[in-house]
Amino acid sequence: MTAETNVDFAYAMLPGPGGKALLAMHVEDYDFATSILNRSGFRLMYEEDLLR
Repeated sequence: MTAETNVDFAYAMLPGPGGKALLAMHVEDYDFATSILNRSGFRLMYEEDLLR
C-alpha cells in the first residue's frame, strides 16, 4: 500500500546515535506522516531526543 503527503522541506542532519543517518522533514500532515513512517519501520526522533 502506498501513501502520499506533501513534504514542505527536508534536510540532512549530522549522524545520530550509532552513526545512523538523520533526515529532518517538515510535512503538511504531521499525524499522517508520523503514522506512515512508524508503520514503515522508521525510527522517529523528536527535538527532545536530540537535546540529550
